[in-house]
Amino acid sequence: MSETSPRVIKGPWLLAGAIFVGYAVMSLARFQRIAHGSFDLALFTQAVAGYAKFEPPISNVREAGYNVLGEHFHPILALLGPLYRLWPSPMTLLVAQALLVAVSVVPITRLAIERLGTGSGYAVGAAYGLSWGLQAAVDFDFHEIAFAVPLIAFSLVAVVEQRFRHAIMWALPLVLVKEDLGFIVAGIGLVIAIRGKRLAGALLGVFGIAATLIEIGILIPAINPEGKYPFWKQAGGADPTAEQGPFGMVSALGEQLLTSGDVKVHTLFLLLLATAFLAARSPITLIAVVPLGLRFISPNEFYWGTTFHYSAPLMPILFVAAIDALIRLRTTESTGQGLRDRARKAWATHGAVAMLAIAIALTDKFPLSQYWDPKTMFSQEERVEAAWTAMALVPDGATVETTLNLLAPLSGRTDTYWVGHANNPVPQYVVFDQKNSGAPVPPQDPLRWISERHGGAQFETIYADRHGLYVFVSLGDAPSR
Repeated sequence: MSETSPRVIKGPWLLAGAIFVGYAVMSLARFQRIAHGSFDLALFTQAVAGYAKFEPPISNVREAGYNVLGEHFHPILALLGPLYRLWPSPMTLLVAQALLVAVSVVPITRLAIERLGTGSGYAVGAAYGLSWGLQAAVDFDFHEIAFAVPLIAFSLVAVVEQRFRHAIMWALPLVLVKEDLGFIVAGIGLVIAIRGKRLAGALLGVFGIAATLIEIGILIPAINPEGKYPFWKQAGGADPTAEQGPFGMVSALGEQLLTSGDVKVHTLFLLLLATAFLAARSPITLIAVVPLGLRFISPNEFYWGTTFHYSAPLMPILFVAAIDALIRLRTTESTGQGLRDRARKAWATHGAVAMLAIAIALTDKFPLSQYWDPKTMFSQEERVEAAWTAMALVPDGATVETTLNLLAPLSGRTDTYWVGHANNPVPQYVVFDQKNSGAPVPPQDPLRWISERHGGAQFETIYADRHGLYVFVSLGDAPSR
């Protein structure tokens, strides 16, 4: 391999910088609009805050006193602790996520430039950075999976470059990102074995599967309050504790695989479309088979589609596979005669540009399309301003109970609980959004409703407006204001 030029070193980082700015601005604008999609950002904010104080990752948003390692195994989040100490805010996590995703652009772009040429290389890198799986992940709050994206990218680039020791070192930390990523580690081991390093690949594969089994079977149940892995059904489509026998389980999984086939086929189509179907020509794509299969046999319909963060770790797999396929196509001798040879030549020549064109076209259907309407993206409605005003009445460090939409903004500076849980302690403050109460029927008298759910505890209204936003303060042990 020829010596890497300074342009090849700097260029991918500049592209990654542009991707970082785009995703960070989108995330922060969404946060300011209070448009986050779930309680996940608040949950992870509390977990990282625990690490920042050298304490367990407890999330009262998830449940009072709940250690989140008893739900998913992601100790790698502790790496965000020092950053959170410097900037204790949910926005820290959003910026970190955008940065992690952007960093993964660097090795993929560099590999593409070195093996495919400058123009094609930047086209592939931009297509990857704009890929719909990454957009969906960044748009949906924060998740630990952000750490997996650069690790997978660096590992698989090293595989293509036959730097197998580096590939293994980048793959190993994946088991600290999430318990099911051991399957991707095993897949990387399989590809390494296919490329000639059979013993190293086999050992990595065994390590990945063993790590997943240990985390799911021992570590998570040891921390989980119910002493079990809480996602058996979601991970496998059938409850393994049910008395249905092995044939019954296989039948149930097969039946589940066919459930909502149109949604799953659509997801598979878009995954392959992202690389102009080039990824299908590389054995590297085999790494994605088990993770995608586990999603499709799950009864959790959120796993099947193209929203949320579930497709993000598949993006570096598919794009490195596409680069590998383009390398093979360009080094395969062809007579140039016949329809098949002409198609292969066109694919090799224009595949990178096609990937970029597809990424740009799909952007209109995915979160980056927010940039096409900056008034919506950066505007702040009167109701949102009222929500920020209401939250500002809660002092730092207070215990507060609130509705789903207001959890994240409060979680960075208060001890926050979700109003959807029945076992919360009596809070010092309640910030209540009547429109987003989460109750089947929004309470017409929120003050009375809050008092009754806390066993008759007395609260006083200190803020109420026409948008249905309220702030109540406990009359028991409310701090002086």
